[in-house]
Amino acid sequence: MVTYISVPVPDYLVPAVMTFIMEQSEPKPSAPLKPWSALELAQLWKASGKPVREFLAALSSLPDTLVPTSSLMKVMTSNTSTAQFAGMMGAFGRRCANHHGGRKPFEYEWDVNAREYQYRMPSYIAAVLAALPV
Repeated sequence: MVTYISVPVPDYLVPAVMTFIMEQSEPKPSAPLKPWSALELAQLWKASGKPVREFLAALSSLPDTLVPTSSLMKVMTSNTSTAQFAGMMGAFGRRCANHHGGRKPFEYEWDVNAREYQYRMPSYIAAVLAALPV
């Protein structure tokens, strides 16, 4: 959650402050991540617990489609609350950062209107994960 504060700024500095804020808010370009191999995906799958596997399986069933968090949670058999889902994704993100160079087998974006993340799994990853046992 973002907290907003009021900061007194002299009127002649407002354009400079606004420019600075906009520059800080722009996404930084990053180097493209290397594609996942089938072996890496199998290792990721094996190292994941049941809730993460259910999440990945649900996402792989809809390749190349943006899927809202709420829809994914409905098909997961693990009774996962919103807070538990967020915690699971945070832990999964740390594992990806520590063991897979920051790569995740999906893309995600924030839906401002729905106030939830949406996830998309590329079809080449979905095909490999769909063949693995849940």
